[in-house]
Amino acid sequence: MNLRFVSLMLSLLCFNMLFAQNKILKAARKAVRKGDILEAKRVLVPLEKEIGNLDSQSKASYYYIAAQILERTDPNALPNIEKAGFAYKKILTIAQTVKPVEGKSSGLKIKEAQKAQQGYDALLSRLNSIAEKHQTDANFDNAVNTYMLAYSLSPSDTLYLYKGAVNSLKSKDYQRAYIFYKDLMDMGYKGGGKFYTAIDKKTRKETIFKNKEERDKGIRSGKYFSASMKQLPSKRLDMISDFSTLLYMNGECSLALDYINKELVEKPKNQDLLLKKAQMSYCLGDQSTYESLLLKSIASAPSNCETYLKIGNTASLVNDVKRAKFYYNKAISIKPKFLKSYVGLVALLLKKEQSLIAEILQEDSKKVKQKIINDQQKPMYLSVVPYLESVIRYSTNKKDAYSRQIHKSSLHKLIQIYEYLDNPRRFHFQRQLEIL
Repeated sequence: MNLRFVSLMLSLLCFNMLFAQNKILKAARKAVRKGDILEAKRVLVPLEKEIGNLDSQSKASYYYIAAQILERTDPNALPNIEKAGFAYKKILTIAQTVKPVEGKSSGLKIKEAQKAQQGYDALLSRLNSIAEKHQTDANFDNAVNTYMLAYSLSPSDTLYLYKGAVNSLKSKDYQRAYIFYKDLMDMGYKGGGKFYTAIDKKTRKETIFKNKEERDKGIRSGKYFSASMKQLPSKRLDMISDFSTLLYMNGECSLALDYINKELVEKPKNQDLLLKKAQMSYCLGDQSTYESLLLKSIASAPSNCETYLKIGNTASLVNDVKRAKFYYNKAISIKPKFLKSYVGLVALLLKKEQSLIAEILQEDSKKVKQKIINDQQKPMYLSVVPYLESVIRYSTNKKDAYSRQIHKSSLHKLIQIYEYLDNPRRFHFQRQLEIL
């Protein structure tokens, strides 16, 4: 067969394929513009298996249309945001490897890249807003998943990883929290620094930009206003505190003490670090250091209720029950409506609840069961009731997520205890719960 003829046929075949692909892309783009998302999906299906055979320009168009379909199907669904985000990133990768058309300052490739960058930035901003809403509503698991999706889309934005770690701890997902905090510690993350922000004209919400240039570009576009720069403090101390707590829970007190001691070199008088050191010292059997550090903390602020709360928390963590109760009550004597001290006392007094329930369930002898109930379980519940009522009384700030969460969970717990004690006061608190 003539070689020229074969070459011509192949060229015609390639032309026909390119024409067909462009026709599909054009039809899909038109359907998206009309808002007919189902039609856009249907039209684009033939190209899904052909994506590897598309030229760079067609690939960019395909990914952009696919991202638009996902965004318009359900803009706040995390799976859609994830797929759309990675589609935008693929376009940006293609744009880095393909040179612009010679003699043109713009064109489809550059236009797609610009739109993809805008879409990508908007996605990250939306994820941040969604995550912040979850955090405000105390939906910490959802906040973690949202922040970590943002981090997977933009690994250079370590703040997302930090926020994911913080919310993992709040949701009591200690395994994930440990992994996230360890990653942060290993990379030497300190947080803080300069952040460039502006207000989105449409949403009226603050948007954080990667740098001053991006922020100024947003202002010039007319989509943002009220440019500002914020200097946020380092988060290193919070990280050391949280990570040492996780290490303590894992029995890695010696490692936690190493992190704390390194930080104390720069901040030798920091009360939070000293109390964390006290906790780890107790864990490692160093009772004298534990006690001396508690006294040192008191001497630093003897009239501050927060000081006694922190000491109470430290003593509670190491099961030094007598000392913890004393310091919580000392905080309350300074500030009678100090919600966090009452919460600390409730947690302290109910520490043995689950182990007692397990012991009662496992015990075969009815006589022994009743003895555990009479001698330990009932007295425990009776002792915690006044503190639970105080928590409910002082957690009425509906604007504060912590207060709302504590108020509701405490109502549930108090009703449960009053039902167990067969106390009619449960009806009073049930009515309060129904009103929420």
